[in-house]
Amino acid sequence: SELEEGTVYVTIAFGVLDGGDYHGCVGSDAGFDITMRVLPTEQLNQLGSIRAAGFTLFGIIAITSISFAVFVICHRQQQVVKALQPIFLLCICGGVLVLGSSIIPLSIDDELASQRGCDISCMALPWLICLGFSVAISALFAKLWRINKLFTASRSCRRVQVRVQDVAMPLVVLL
Repeated sequence: SELEEGTVYVTIAFGVLDGGDYHGCVGSDAGFDITMRVLPTEQLNQLGSIRAAGFTLFGIIAITSISFAVFVICHRQQQVVKALQPIFLLCICGGVLVLGSSIIPLSIDDELASQRGCDISCMALPWLICLGFSVAISALFAKLWRINKLFTASRSCRRVQVRVQDVAMPLVVLL
């Protein structure tokens, strides 16, 4: 069983009986004072078996995001995909992939890597989250801005063509 955390002070005493074969110890008592300090166990916060769940979730995110990107590329000439603005759909897929890849640095701990490796993964995490979120949200914002321009033009009953270049500036600014 584990000892409790703290300091223990113990005196151990014993007597040496006559007839013993111990030089200089016949008929006297011996005693020892022992001080023992019990340190708390180090909490390493290791992930253990939960790491597999994180890798599985990242695999699902990666496969789904890449599958949607391949679908958009293969069907970009179809009218439905053209209406959904393929360039922004690909940006959303890429942003979600980068955002989902932030699960990988979360699964690095001192059981798996050195202190330097843990430091690198800790610093990569906010970058992946911010970059992935910014790409996905700025692509959604650019899509909404494009739709807003079309509806604003329709109020005055005029036809307007909004190109990708016209709404790419918010995408670049938000990154």
